[in-house]
Formats: sequence, C-alpha cells, structure tokens
Amino acid sequence: KCGRRGGHASCRGGATPAEPQDAEKKGAGEAALTYTVQFVDGTKRRVDAFPSDTVAVMISRVALRAGIVQWRMFYLAELVDEGTVLGSVHRYLSRSAALEDEGVTPQTVLLFEFKHYKRPLHWDDAVAQELFFRQLQQHIVREYYPVSEAVAVQLASYELQAVFGDFTAQKSLLYFDRVGLEAYLPISVSAHEYDYWQQRLATNHRRRAGLTATQARCGYIDVVSTTPWWGMTFFDVRDRDNCPFIAGVAEDGFYVFSASKQECLDAIPFPDLVGWERCPAGVVIRRRGTHKMTLYATSQLQAKELVDLLSEYYMLLPQRVRDGMRIDVGDVETVSAGLVSPTVFEFPVVSRPHPAPYGSRVECMKAAYMSYCAEVDELGQQHVPAAALLRAMDRAVDDGTALDALDLAMADPPVDDRHFAVLAEILTFTLREYEPPEKHEGWKENIAVTAVLLAQPSVERQLLTASSVPTIAKVIALFPALQTLDLSYIPLDTASEQLGGALARGAKQLRRLVLRGCRIGARALHSILVIFGSQKPNALEHLDLEDNFLTHAAIHPLCEVLMDGRAALKELDLAFNRLEPSGIDAIAKALRASPQLQSLDLSGNPGVEPPSMRAPLLVTKGSGIARLSLRSCKLHFALFGAMNAELMSNGDIVELNLSANPIGDGVDTRAAMTAFVFLGDPRSACRLEVLCMEDCGLMEGSLGDALGGAMASNRTVQQLFLRSNGLARKTGFLPPLLTEAVGTHSVLCVLDLSDNGISHAGCMRLFAALVRSNSMCKLYLDGNHLGAAEEPASYAELVVFLENSVSLSVLSLCNTEMHDAALEKVGEGLSRNTALHTFVASGNAFTASGIAAFARLIQQNVTLKNLDLSTEALYHDEAVYADTHRLLSGVGRLDSVQL
Repeated sequence: KCGRRGGHASCRGGATPAEPQDAEKKGAGEAALTYTVQFVDGTKRRVDAFPSDTVAVMISRVALRAGIVQWRMFYLAELVDEGTVLGSVHRYLSRSAALEDEGVTPQTVLLFEFKHYKRPLHWDDAVAQELFFRQLQQHIVREYYPVSEAVAVQLASYELQAVFGDFTAQKSLLYFDRVGLEAYLPISVSAHEYDYWQQRLATNHRRRAGLTATQARCGYIDVVSTTPWWGMTFFDVRDRDNCPFIAGVAEDGFYVFSASKQECLDAIPFPDLVGWERCPAGVVIRRRGTHKMTLYATSQLQAKELVDLLSEYYMLLPQRVRDGMRIDVGDVETVSAGLVSPTVFEFPVVSRPHPAPYGSRVECMKAAYMSYCAEVDELGQQHVPAAALLRAMDRAVDDGTALDALDLAMADPPVDDRHFAVLAEILTFTLREYEPPEKHEGWKENIAVTAVLLAQPSVERQLLTASSVPTIAKVIALFPALQTLDLSYIPLDTASEQLGGALARGAKQLRRLVLRGCRIGARALHSILVIFGSQKPNALEHLDLEDNFLTHAAIHPLCEVLMDGRAALKELDLAFNRLEPSGIDAIAKALRASPQLQSLDLSGNPGVEPPSMRAPLLVTKGSGIARLSLRSCKLHFALFGAMNAELMSNGDIVELNLSANPIGDGVDTRAAMTAFVFLGDPRSACRLEVLCMEDCGLMEGSLGDALGGAMASNRTVQQLFLRSNGLARKTGFLPPLLTEAVGTHSVLCVLDLSDNGISHAGCMRLFAALVRSNSMCKLYLDGNHLGAAEEPASYAELVVFLENSVSLSVLSLCNTEMHDAALEKVGEGLSRNTALHTFVASGNAFTASGIAAFARLIQQNVTLKNLDLSTEALYHDEAVYADTHRLLSGVGRLDSVQL
C-alpha cells in the first residue's frame, strides 16, 4: 500500500486556479494582502492573496508554498471559541466563497488541515501524507483520541521511525533533544521519567527497522484506524434532559459517546441512517426502521458543521453503497462541490471496535499500580515503583506476550509490607474482580505468572517481614501455575506453617523454591516440607535453603523425603548452615537413594571443614553428584590432595566449585606436581567441564605449574574461573604452562583470570597465546595491570589477538590501569574484528579525546553491540560527558553505551 504510486487526478494539483486571475485583479487595482496560515504541527506561513480570492484559490496558494500536490484534499478553518467541553470549534470555510465574504482578514489565523479522515488508496504526495499523519498524531498526544498506553507506545515507535529512520544508540539520545514527552505520547501515559521512556521507546523503535518514512507513517495511520476513535470529529451535544454527551462523525456514520469518550452510548452507521438535518435547537438524527427522531441540542455553528460533515462523508462513500441507501442530503451538487472522488479512498472501516479503558489484564494492573505509586506517603513522597516489575509489564504489553513473573527482587528501594499488600490487592482486583467490556474483541488475558520473586541480597535490605506471609499465601493462590518462588531473607521462622500450608494447597506445579536467609530451623523446615505431601514424586526440582539454621536434626525429615521417593529434587542448596559431619553423612546417604539429585551445595558448613574428611567422601565414585559446590570450607592442600585422588575415578562430576578455600596453604612441592592429576592424566575418568577455584591461593610456583600442565593435556574443561589467586603476583607473568595451555585448549570457552597481578608484559604474552584459540568466547582480565608503567608501550599482541579472534564475544578489562593509548589499540583491533559483541573496560583512565579516537576506529564495526567505558574522568564536566556519549553512541551498530 505504501509503495504504490500514481494518485487520482481529482486530488492532484497541476496549475493553481489563481494563476490566470492574478494579473486581471492587479490590473483592476485590487491589492494583495498577507494572510497567516497555521499548519497542524504549529508552524505558520505568510501567504499573499486577494480578498476576492475564493477559499479554494487560497488553499492552492498555500499548497504551492508548502510543496503540496494533492491540495484538493485540504481545507481552511477558523477557530471559534464557544466555551464548550471540547473548547474551540473549527469553522470550515466554504471553498466557493471569497475570503472577504467569509470574514477573513490579515488578522485571522487560518488553519490549513484535512477535514475528512479517509485513507487514500495511494500516497503519491509525501508532504500531504506527512500532514495527514501529523494531524492524527496531534489528536493522539493531545488526547482528542484517548488511546491506551499500549497503543500510544506502538504509535510512537512508528513516529520515531518516520522521524529518525532505523534505530541507533545515538539516535535514541536525540528523542528528547529539543522536545518533551508530549511530542510522542499523551500526557496521561507520560508520568514516568525521561530515562524510562527513552529506554522503552528505543526498544519499540527497533521493531520498525527497515521501514521508510512513508511506510512508517502508513503504519501509524493503520494502527490509528483500528482504534474506536479513528477519523472522528467530535461535537458537544445534549439530550432532552440536558445531559452532556459527545457526538462523533466519521467516514462510517454517527456515534454518541460519554463525556470521557470511553463509552460508546450509540452507534448508527450510514446503513442504519435515514437522514439528518439542522433545527433551531441543534441536530435531528433519523434512524432507519423507525419513525422516531432523536434531537441533539448544540450550538448553531456545531450543528452546521456536524450536518455538513455527515453529508460530505456520505457523498464520499462508493457510489454502489449510496445507491443502496438512498439518503436525501439535499442539493447533491452543492454538497459534492470540492470533494475528492470517492474512488480515491479505501473502503470505510467496518465493525469499529468499542472503546475500552484497557486492552488487557496487564494494562489494567499497571494503571492501578501507577495510580498507587503516584500517591504520597506520610512524608509527602511518592511511592517508587519496582523497576523490574514495570519492565516486565511493559514487555508483556509491547511484545503481545504474557506477564510471567511478579518480579520485585532487588527492588531499589526495597518493597515493604504495605507496598506488597497494595500490590496483592491490585492483583486480586485485576484477576478476580475486573470484568472487561462485553463487546471487546481484542481483549487479552495476558497475566500468566509462573514466578514470584521477592528476594533481597541481605537481611538489611529485605523490608518484607513475617507479617507479609498471609499476603504471600494469597498471591500464591492467584497463580495455580506457579513454578518459581523466591522469598530470600524474609524471616519465616514464625510464619512457616502458613507458608507451608499455602504451598501445599496452591503450588502443585512449583519447580523452584528459594528460601535463602529465611531464619529456617528444624521446626520451620518441618512445616515447609508439607509441600511434598504423600504424592510421589512431588514436582519440586530445586530447593535453596542457604544461609539458615539447619543442623543434622533439622534436615532429618528432608533426608527421609529424599529416600522414600516423594521428592524429585534435582538441585539442593544447603550452603552456610550448621550441618555437622553427621549431617553431611546423612545427606550423602540420601543422595545415593535419589539418583535424580545431581546438584549439591554444602559450602560453609562446619561438617565439611577439617579435620572432617567429608569433602573427599562427596567426590568419590558413585556419589551421584554432577555439580558440587564446597566454597568457604577451609579446605587446605592436604584435603584437596585427597579429593584429587578420588576425582581420578569419578566420571559423574561435571562442575566443581572450590572457591574461597586456602588450598595453597601447606603446599608440599613434590605432592603439588600431581595436584591436578584428575584433570590431565589420560587414565583419569574425570570429565569435569566447569572448574571454579577463585581465591584459593594457587599463586605462582608448583600449584600454578601443575594446573597449567594438567590443562595442557585436558580435553573437557569448558569454563575455568581463577579470579584472585595471585598467579602472577611475584613475576607479573602467568605460569608458562598455563599460558600455553589456555591458548591451545580445544574446548575452553570461558576464562576468568581477574585480579591475578598480571603485568602489561604478562598480558601481552597471554594475548599472544590466545591468538591460537578457536574456542575462547569470554575472557575476563579485570584488575590486572594491562596499562604499561611507561608509555608509549607496545600493544601489538592485543591488536593481533582482536584482529584474528573468530570466537571471542565478551572481553572484560575493567580497572586494568589502561590509558588512551591502550584504548586506541583496542579500537585498532576491533576495526577488523567480526566476533566481539560486548567490551567492558570501566574504571580506567580514559579521556574524552581518547574515547573519540577509539570511536573513529570502530566506526565500521557492525558486530559490537554493548560497550562500557565508564570513567570518572568524564563525570566532572556534564557537557563533555554528553558530547562524548553522543559521539560514541553514533558509531557502528551499538545498542548499549555506558560512560
């Protein structure tokens, strides 16, 4: 539709009617006057015309100045203030009348606009199409057409595409450069901050990629045409009881709305109309099939405009349609004078939708939630909405999907009991009480929550208390398909029975339950375990009880559940509890009876600490554990050696986390040579894929060499995390065997060597080794010393690595003492890189000029999407920061830029 060309002769211009007459009028001594004409976007033009010119001639003169071809589709109007609900009334000037006869003077502000809202079959006049689009857009943002937030955002995305073209990060910074939110959105939906709208509009702008300006405007018009108010011109009317209403006239007939326009009280399409006429009191409407007439009282001016518009819209219907109706509109020639041929337009809308305040459950929920957030508390402060929940609701509305998570986790500020209680009331009203209008064909049932997330990272941050548990129980009952529940750091020690009962009754499909830091002891755990009931097996697959008060006695009921087959648990987290060695033994025994339980976290439990030998017990052959975490268990080298021996014969374990253990303490140099034999010995049955040994004191020397030697012959490890080990603290270089191994390893894809004291030269040696890697996807070197002590320095190895890497997608170089010279070399490498999509280098000493040089180098890079160069050096000058951010956002194909 948007791409076809070749408009109809009846609406195209050609020579204007004024041209043959101007010379005659000048010769007769008539002087031209200068008139002011205002366009729909608020711009004004001064146009010279003769007072004796007809309105049609004046329209042609304006069109000529504006570069409009389809000038016959436009009208001139004058605003008349009648003090009505709708404000000023548009008095349209008769095309055949002279300007002076219409009372037009140079002081009159004439409005140049469309009178009839009908979509042409072809838009071959880009200027006319843009003005039609702008006129509709003004109706939207000024709420003349009261569309929902969902529709408003959809329309704004088309407008942004029409104005800016395809999305780039730089363009998103210009959305509000010289305009406010009201340039794109109705006032009623723009209560959020600019940053919120910039992000949401950017997300939706991306959806319109590839559309030309003409196509984007067509898309905008198409969306508006699906709303209840498409093409309406409104009038103030009253019934016989003097009750105020809004009458709407459109291409398909006559409508009566409530004063808010949110309720359609009567709809009379043209096939149901017999006629209409003015009377001293207003307008009379006659309906087909009855002799009764309905009087709508209004001013004489509005009555004239209403009747004229109905007659004109009727004459713009296809001839075959009018032949079937035979409505008498009086002097057909007079009504048709100046009208464009009906064959130019698309067929009028059919089955116009009824107005509705919301198009979905989520829209209803968000409106109620934002209404609450707009209220002020006892301190006069508005309630801060939970950002993650807002994003989830917006995503559901904008993507046409369902809200699948009630996400209040890590909210800042944290949600308290009162806030959560209000949200629960809103949910109850939205799901159980709100009934959409009966005639709402597009209504969406789009709340299908499967996750309720209420976690905070610590006791201090969690403001929900045990008094919220009854409310949580009510929320659980609202979502029978609930699969994930995270209540981390909500104290449940006094409310566990209520929670357990709610879970047993209403969470039959629960798969993941996180009760981290909930003050759970023996009694509380017993109450919660009723979720398993007598049904075999229960649906729960992941149970997180980290950071509670559990002992051997407390977990005895849990072990029984595991052993009798009532549980289908696959993951169990008991980290940082109070389990004694006997408790560890009980868990190990239960594991052997629960083959489906593959993941176990016993970090920080005293029963694993020396002198206990339970750590080696947990990695013996046949333990059944595939993923084991033993962080912060005070494991020293001797215990690690015992685990090493057991792991040699264990072919089940694929993931092992031993972080924050002093494994480097008490190293026996001779024994260290075989410390990682389970990784490198060809006879080893171990098939470990993920090894995490952060902060284990490995350092240079025997342990580092042993690890490097083992990795050199290993063929299974895919992810290796060695942060904060001091592997290069003394020399600045990683153990040579380790450097060589990570470059030649065939499947290693994630490597974290952050905070290991690697020097500039050590980093260059590592990059030289990694050039040979075809598997490395993510590399983290934060906190090392990539920046050279003396500049200028060579970064040739880094450049070559970036130029040749075909697999690296994420590179993190935060706080590495980099300066502009290093950043420029990164840019040089990225100028020829086709793999990296995320580069993070925050906390370095970059300047605006260095970042500008980097930006020039990556101008042609189309794969880099996310960039973080956050540096304090730019925070002191807002203007420099803004200019640098804008410059960086405009290069390549970046989606996210942080400075």
